[in-house]
Amino acid sequence: MAENIENKGFAVYNAETNRTGDEAMDAKTRKNIEYLIILLISAAVLAVGWSNRKIIAGWGNQNTEDTMPVTDDAAEKEDLILEINSVEDYLTFVRSVNKGNTYKGQYVNLNADLDLAEVEEDLVIGNAENTQYCFQGIFDGNGHHLSNVLITSDTDAGLFRNLEGTVANLQVESGDFSAPLAGAIASNTRLGSCILNCGSLATVNGQLAPEQEGKTLLAGESRGEIRNSFTPGQEETAESLNQEVRGLDLTWGVDGWNLWEQEDDVPALTTEYADVVETATAEVPVSLSAVSIQGYYSAEDKSWCFAIPAGYEQTELAVTFSFTDGDVSQFTREPGQKTYELEHEGYTYPITYLTAEHAATMMLDLDREDAVSYLGADKQNEVQGTCMILETNGKVNQTARLEKIKGHGNDSFRAPKKSYNLSFTEKQDLLGMGAAKDYVLLAAYRDNSLLSYKLTYDLVNEIGMAYAPSSEFVHLYINGEYEGVYLLTGKIQIGKTRFDLKDLKTETKELNSKSELREYAHTTWKNEGFYAQRTWYELDQTPEDVTGGYIIELDNEDYDRTKANFVSDRNLSFMIPSMNWASQSQVYYIADFWQDFENALYAKDGYNDKGKYYTDYIDLESFADQWLFYELNEENSVNSSVYYYKDSDICGDGKLHASWPWDMEHSLAREGGAASSWFAAASDLKPEGYWMQFYHHRDFAEAVYKEWMTKFVPALEKALNPETGYDPDGISSLDWYLGYYGTDAQINESRWNGSGFAEKLEKIRRIYTVRLDFLTEALGLYDTDYIYFYKENGILYGVNAQEESIPVENP
Repeated sequence: MAENIENKGFAVYNAETNRTGDEAMDAKTRKNIEYLIILLISAAVLAVGWSNRKIIAGWGNQNTEDTMPVTDDAAEKEDLILEINSVEDYLTFVRSVNKGNTYKGQYVNLNADLDLAEVEEDLVIGNAENTQYCFQGIFDGNGHHLSNVLITSDTDAGLFRNLEGTVANLQVESGDFSAPLAGAIASNTRLGSCILNCGSLATVNGQLAPEQEGKTLLAGESRGEIRNSFTPGQEETAESLNQEVRGLDLTWGVDGWNLWEQEDDVPALTTEYADVVETATAEVPVSLSAVSIQGYYSAEDKSWCFAIPAGYEQTELAVTFSFTDGDVSQFTREPGQKTYELEHEGYTYPITYLTAEHAATMMLDLDREDAVSYLGADKQNEVQGTCMILETNGKVNQTARLEKIKGHGNDSFRAPKKSYNLSFTEKQDLLGMGAAKDYVLLAAYRDNSLLSYKLTYDLVNEIGMAYAPSSEFVHLYINGEYEGVYLLTGKIQIGKTRFDLKDLKTETKELNSKSELREYAHTTWKNEGFYAQRTWYELDQTPEDVTGGYIIELDNEDYDRTKANFVSDRNLSFMIPSMNWASQSQVYYIADFWQDFENALYAKDGYNDKGKYYTDYIDLESFADQWLFYELNEENSVNSSVYYYKDSDICGDGKLHASWPWDMEHSLAREGGAASSWFAAASDLKPEGYWMQFYHHRDFAEAVYKEWMTKFVPALEKALNPETGYDPDGISSLDWYLGYYGTDAQINESRWNGSGFAEKLEKIRRIYTVRLDFLTEALGLYDTDYIYFYKENGILYGVNAQEESIPVENP
């Protein structure tokens, strides 16, 4: 197995040794073991029964048309090795992935150098319209080269479009990649993916990063790992990136940032020196007792760091360093002291004291010593404990007992920095957010600045959407270990201080004999041969009024089939988080309500077969606002965490309302398409075109334009105006966020090496500015002859129902 993942056939540049090829590999024997482990983990499912695997050669000669030879037997599928021996084999592989075969758990080998110069069809591996169709297996180039790879696309593109698997031992010898987000190996490497022992000499031109045009990038945007890989020019600058890449806002593939770089003439604390420190602690005198906080080694600062809560800048701290050889050093951090140098065994250990400024502190004392690793191992793991909130003056704001803390998120839970759900034994009003039992700590690892969340939530309040969220930055400590800056906010749930709807769950629970509704058996109905299905619980009784309140979540990715849910006729999947154990009549009521609305929405004239118009079912203003938020932010993660709510017909308006946007981790990241892209047109949500269905209706387009001009435009102008300052009830000036939270953001960056807070804020400023101008112009040009508009090379185009692009004169 190891021989299949080692560096094969071409030189890989190494920044530590300034050497290439075998010489560099010998110098990094220790780290090669780490590289092997990464791919071995990725290929763990293949590690058993190596000698019994099947090898299928010559895909192009298998009479498989566009489908790779994949067995229907699950056991055989895991054991299958697929071999690429020719250009035709390679093209068959491309077509197969683009049709939905992800090759998860499968091992693909390239056994020859391939020249793709004569190929005219699409070479990008991964479906542009449905991004779930992407490669998730292991592609081993075996040291072979691909040459003359010519790819030009108006959507993100690379050799792989969205990579969720591993690509190893492959070199792109020549080619040209031109796309909004472009990379020679992949346009986008997702969490859990890996590019190992790869290189490229191709030219990459990505509209998203003008400063990178003409350079070679392995990945346009990297959320996964890039190891022992290189691009041209790095031999001279010694900027090869041979470490894993995580937590960067937009990594631009290999960009020369080496986490553990050490210059020969500048002494620096290396990873080896850091490893000899067993523990580093500081005692913070909180209230009448001392709270122990742990130091951490920061690759960003190349220093041991202590994150000190706000209000303790002028406080004396007792510091202890314990070393692996048994030595212990104790010393005092003097009031106001910023740095210190600790001498031990001939080495100098730089120490930096970082004091929070304007973000409160949350300290969780949990009942398990290994709470952080335990919670991170499984999203369902729960731990009890105590929560203490410190104000920015250092005083204790409140303490409360935690009934449980557990992981939060679906795809984001795979990130190193975890989000958490908090449930208290009693209702708590944390930092003025209103009394409730449940809160969420958002890590936003993909957007390490957390600004996409904070600015969007503040903008929601400015716009005036119902039940707008409160949110506050906090420095989080778990059992003394500093976890970074989080955004604390309320959970989407029914409650007086959250979504103030009829509490159907409590009313239902009171009517049934079992202490927990989840104890009842559940039943699933499926419309055989069609998408529709419904799951409910066989409760003893159901309240007479089942018309509300409901919160439903559009979730086409990670929904739990064992909880109450329904799937529409067009394959839109919904959870019912406000009623996870709903009865049959409750599930059927809300599912039928949605289906009637969906049928009207998809009808050309907006009327369903019951003669009701689509707006008879929905609150048009809230749907327009939600649509605009996703459009403004270019949020592409709309396959899940999209919420709607409906109150009871007795106490509400009888309509379905769209909630404010919850998941903003992918937002405000892409500058290149700010003047042309439309999330509604590019969304891969099943069924295709769901978001564009709204814009087919003139009254919806008119509502969108009205909301944009009367609410969004003034709000964005307010945010972009440096003189706006602070607004506690809405959006503040972007400059205010930078000035107020800058210090706190730097502490977070010392813990989670990543993109800078200031850089992300400036990027948001540029995106807001461009989107404000573009959407104001484009939304004002709505006409029944056109579905939407975009700008290219200074020319405005309209797209009609036949998907034809027609130049449009500006009015």
